[in-house]
Amino acid sequence: MFKELFVKYKPLILVLIVVLGSFFAYLNIYSHEFLWDDEFLIQNNIFIRSWENLPKIFTTCSGAGAGRLDNFYRPMQTLFYTLIYSFFKLNPFGYLFLNVLLHLSNAILIFLLLKKISKNDYLAALVSFFWVIHPVHTEAITYMSGTADPLSVFFALISFLLYFLFKKNKNWIILSFSILTFILALLSKETMIIFPGLIILYELLFSDKQQKILNCRFVIPFLIISMVYFILRLTVLNFINTLNIYEDSNVYTDHLSIRIITFLSSLIMYYSFIFWPVNLHMERDFPIFTNPLSWQPLVSIIIILIFIIVIIRELKQKATPLLSFGLGWFFIGFVPMSGLIPVNSFLLEHWLYFTSIGLFLCLAVGLRYLWKRISKIKPIIISILIIMAAILISLNLFRNRDWRNPIIFYNNILKYASGTARVHNNLAMAYVDENDLIKAEKHYLKAIEISDIYAQTHYNLAMLYLKTNREKKAVEQLLKSIEINKNFFFSYQALGAIYKQNNEIEKAQEYYQQAEQIKYY
Repeated sequence: MFKELFVKYKPLILVLIVVLGSFFAYLNIYSHEFLWDDEFLIQNNIFIRSWENLPKIFTTCSGAGAGRLDNFYRPMQTLFYTLIYSFFKLNPFGYLFLNVLLHLSNAILIFLLLKKISKNDYLAALVSFFWVIHPVHTEAITYMSGTADPLSVFFALISFLLYFLFKKNKNWIILSFSILTFILALLSKETMIIFPGLIILYELLFSDKQQKILNCRFVIPFLIISMVYFILRLTVLNFINTLNIYEDSNVYTDHLSIRIITFLSSLIMYYSFIFWPVNLHMERDFPIFTNPLSWQPLVSIIIILIFIIVIIRELKQKATPLLSFGLGWFFIGFVPMSGLIPVNSFLLEHWLYFTSIGLFLCLAVGLRYLWKRISKIKPIIISILIIMAAILISLNLFRNRDWRNPIIFYNNILKYASGTARVHNNLAMAYVDENDLIKAEKHYLKAIEISDIYAQTHYNLAMLYLKTNREKKAVEQLLKSIEINKNFFFSYQALGAIYKQNNEIEKAQEYYQQAEQIKYY
């Protein structure tokens, strides 16, 4: 009786297991506090407080609502925050619930997508389940401002499924909706510009031989949209500099070969995050690699060559090319972070959110291979999977605790390295909130010592000095922040307030006028 019910409702039961995995993996996050970029994306973002700001959300950078100029353009993220704010205001629960809901939805969409491609419910469920409980994704889920990752993947997976439906029915309205959801994915996060590459990969691997090239014509609208989006990001949607590349020239920005070597070296770390997910943390001190004969890029190249050999063998055997698709997914997903364009970081855990789907698919294909060929070890495989699931959920719960509040979060980063200027600045801000001004001043000064290029740090230190009646030092810090960034709105406003309080009306008006001229919103 039970067996018959399971067979009848197998997809539903497998999805339920995925749901339960997601539920338990993120059970302990809902009392967490705002931290890191939550300050300007949520807490101080006036755009999310009214639907009247909708035009501004789609015409300005992501930080504009908090008076911050950056080069991120993710209006869908801000739009979803506006929706959450309508119901929860500044209660962190709503933003955390949004991320978990998106994460769970993505796991279900992965199941549906891989079920269609592999024609195997168990393989699809295995990928979906272990993907949804893996602790490397806490940087995209437990971190409230990480919404861009699950949101962009949500729209991209829907677009892919709609594309499948179009292929089946040849209904052009469905293709239009697939294109629309792809645009929404792009408006959620820039890295989804690679999505057309996944569709091309699918067509080349899974279409009939005679249809491969013919079917690729359906990808043309997606490619055009990617090109138009890229041009827009270089022009009217380029708020600071080109696609977040470094403003200063250095050995990394000037040499494509060094960027590729550094990327190849980083792949070793990404593999370790999946297979040994401990010591996870943000703001890693990952070095620039200049020597192609270093062991990291060499090992990475060897692994890639082994993958290529396995893929060639898979294609020659005319088997379902799931392994090729998984590896293609992984590497296509990493193209925006591969060094072809020198983006603003070398190594981030949340970059695995989308790309790791392909890697999990490869692992599931490997397990299926063992399952089919060595029947005696089936009970061992099942036991190992159950143990792994328990371990990963436990690790996820422990990792969630690192995000409880700003002081725990930043001190956790400092356990692994001396920390960047940004870490010390934000930790100082957290100590200010706790009224521990001595520790706060210490970390502000440490941030300036590490890298004196941030106007925000000097402004924050000035506010501390005002709290402790050191007005002269506060003015010095505010002037220093303007020296670093002549468009730093808040320092002009603060100087205007100080001079107004001291009845120096002309100076006050001068700074207030300058503040209004550079206001970002």
